[in-house]
Amino acid sequence: MNKGERTEKSAGAAELAKGLASEAYAAASEKVQEKLDEQVQDGAAYLDTVAETIRRAARDLEKDAPIASGIADFCADRLEDYAGKVEGKSAVELLEGVKDFTRSQPVIVVAAAAALGFLAFRAFRNAQPALDEEDAVDEEFAGA
Repeated sequence: MNKGERTEKSAGAAELAKGLASEAYAAASEKVQEKLDEQVQDGAAYLDTVAETIRRAARDLEKDAPIASGIADFCADRLEDYAGKVEGKSAVELLEGVKDFTRSQPVIVVAAAAALGFLAFRAFRNAQPALDEEDAVDEEFAGA
């Protein structure tokens, strides 16, 4: 076998490997996409369940706290609306919707991100003393 034949066989083997890798990637991507789409549908069903739970709580509050009941009903309606919008969509469609919203309303997105960051900071900062106290109690017992 001369050098040209070896080069040709190597190129053929490389092409075969490249084709197999491409097929494996496509199959894996399809599986991931299917799983993500399934998770989206599960999430929509969960939102419906949460909305129904909130609605039951609103009915329980109706006599004693009508304002809280109204707020709970409003929240349940919004959750059901959102679940209806999500249901039947793929993960890619949802991501495109988020991208479009971000492009059209960047100020809202930045404000929401800042608010969430602030709330997360407050939550972690407020949780820190409790953690420090637990460490101090653990050290007391370890030293005893």
